[in-house]
Amino acid sequence: ILRVKYLDEEDIKSLGFTTEAGEIPSVFTYYKVLSDKTIYQISPYWHMMKTRRENLVRIYKGVLHQYPYQEIFRGDIKNKSELTVLLKQLRIE
Repeated sequence: ILRVKYLDEEDIKSLGFTTEAGEIPSVFTYYKVLSDKTIYQISPYWHMMKTRRENLVRIYKGVLHQYPYQEIFRGDIKNKSELTVLLKQLRIE
């Protein structure tokens, strides 16, 4: 049986996201800010789970520093490949 590595921080960062989006760096949230100040935020929930693996990921879209951001995806993303496909479907590049 072949196993694919679970989605982790390195995978998200390799897709152009960072933990810094302005003045408040985050440990649990990843951001991608475009030149027009559109911001995409990925909030995975594996950081909070200590006893079992949780694959829940939420993705938000908004304008930098104009809250609240709109949730555009909530679901299970198990690995980088699934996230890459989803980002293409959502036109986040």
